[in-house]
Amino acid sequence: MVVPPIVIKLAAAAASDKRTWKILAVLIAAALMPMILALAVLASVFAGISGENKTLLDYSFKNARMPYSFTTEQKNAIENMRGQLEKLNDIMEKSDLSLDENLVRAVFYCLNFGNERRNAYESCRGCRAE
Repeated sequence: MVVPPIVIKLAAAAASDKRTWKILAVLIAAALMPMILALAVLASVFAGISGENKTLLDYSFKNARMPYSFTTEQKNAIENMRGQLEKLNDIMEKSDLSLDENLVRAVFYCLNFGNERRNAYESCRGCRAE
């Protein structure tokens, strides 16, 4: 297929015109905007989840006061974790090994964050330490 010379001249003239480049940039930005917005929403959701996990750690490790808005199940799950961490501290104190307490507690927390307690802890999302 042969392209007429007039089409080539028009394409070259349009490519050298700044207005054409601006229009093309606006069209590309408009086409990509939904994807950019979706990525921004996902990034904010993941940032919020990590903040909520830190809040749950505060409730469990630092004995932060739980808000009244927690359900009984949420309070029981956090109290259970606190009790288990106290037992773990007693075991570490009696041990002759030199253990990194924070590392042991963190591994215990990760292992204990299993299917049974996951529902109670996940229902705490959106709660903030007071």
